[in-house]
Amino acid sequence: MLENGFQMNFFLYFCYYLINKITICQVILNKVKDLPNGNKLHSIKEISISNSSKKHLYNFKFMNKSKIKHLLSTGLLKISDLLEMIDTLNRGGCAIMPTDTGYLMACDATNDVAIQNVFTIKKRRNSNPIHVCVGSVNQAYKVGKFSIKAERLLDTYCPGAISIIVPKQEWVSDLLIANTGNIGIRIPNEPCIMQICNELNKPITATSVNLAEQPPLSDFSEILNLFGKDVDYLVQSNKDVFLDSSTVVRIVNDTIEILRKGPIPDNLIFETANNTTTYSDYRERI
Repeated sequence: MLENGFQMNFFLYFCYYLINKITICQVILNKVKDLPNGNKLHSIKEISISNSSKKHLYNFKFMNKSKIKHLLSTGLLKISDLLEMIDTLNRGGCAIMPTDTGYLMACDATNDVAIQNVFTIKKRRNSNPIHVCVGSVNQAYKVGKFSIKAERLLDTYCPGAISIIVPKQEWVSDLLIANTGNIGIRIPNEPCIMQICNELNKPITATSVNLAEQPPLSDFSEILNLFGKDVDYLVQSNKDVFLDSSTVVRIVNDTIEILRKGPIPDNLIFETANNTTTYSDYRERI
């Protein structure tokens, strides 16, 4: 009888222990489900679980929150990766992606919360504007107001290593423009960027991957070490060498200003904008 009683007590204790564990796991799962954007935790989260008179404290660290994506030989994302990233960007997520001139930090440029998160990750002042990438000329027209001169640059050099600053459309977030009234727009010559923008059907942020006041990073391992914990996806480029930073041109009130020299020579910028050269001339001269 004693032996049977001991076995029964042991069995009941084991059941109590098992139920305890199941309850704890269920609470943890519920906590994770309640998090925005899935398991998007930036650091250790402490989850407190009350059970009878005892309080159990569990620490969990999501070490592999960021997901590395690889491009196909065409420079495009696999469809499954594309759809996964689109879903995350639509929900306010952030990704690091390659362009023809280096890596950029991308979020939905129509989502103020996501844009502010990019500022926070980079420790960037809100007084510094952020340019955007689009996937087509038609998308560019929805973001900015292009004069004839700006249209000539867009038609001639995009997709390519040029950012064109023009007056913004009314709907564009003030967070992107830092009270300037103007927005910088790029169509990078990078298939995965155009693929994302066209599938998302929205512009994405086009800020370089670096902390404020630091030079842009182009080494993927350095980017992973510095920003891997802060973003949802990192897309690794198929190439090791990038073009120089894009040429930045501002065209406002029909005035052409080159704010940053880049792969496209200054004289070609002025000649194209003023309609004294053509696309074929440009290709022959670079």
